[in-house]
Amino acid sequence: MQDISLDLDKENELVFKLSVEGTKPAKVKNRLLIEADGFSLGFDATSMSDGEIAVVIPPLENMISEGIYSGTLEVIIDDKVFTPIEIQADFKKSISVVAEVVTRRRKETTVSVSPVISVNKREAVERRPAPTSRPKTANRILESEVETSRKSRRRDPDRILEMKLKRMAEKKNINISDKQLAELVDEIKRTKK
Repeated sequence: MQDISLDLDKENELVFKLSVEGTKPAKVKNRLLIEADGFSLGFDATSMSDGEIAVVIPPLENMISEGIYSGTLEVIIDDKVFTPIEIQADFKKSISVVAEVVTRRRKETTVSVSPVISVNKREAVERRPAPTSRPKTANRILESEVETSRKSRRRDPDRILEMKLKRMAEKKNINISDKQLAELVDEIKRTKK
């Protein structure tokens, strides 16, 4: 008995060297039988040159499961059946590689908007809520800022505009650099013209 390994999910071809000796010519038929649980599978053999025969076994994955099955090569001459060879066929699934597409979602583009600083040229010096519990020095500093603002209004309108923009930005918790402040003042002056 010979052991052979076969693919369960692929086509297999077995080649046997067979010689029939006798005195009278006769019709010869060959087949391979595989014994499964409760049934047999038969595969016809085709003759090749030099006394070889080939048996093609199709994929059997839908008929039998993986495992070892006994098989016999039958040679039928006239009415007589000969079994010159027995085999143990070990059917296994061949190695398969499966690729699967994985889609990853890109992060969506987000748009953020920062608050717009607008200046009303009619607006007077920014009003602040009345101090409730400020120390006297803080009140003096605030009063001096207002007084300085009033004095500078007459002298430098650009400086007043800068101070107003700066206070508005502080109110809205916006950090604004001196360069950005100067650019805003220039832009406002251009739009006035």
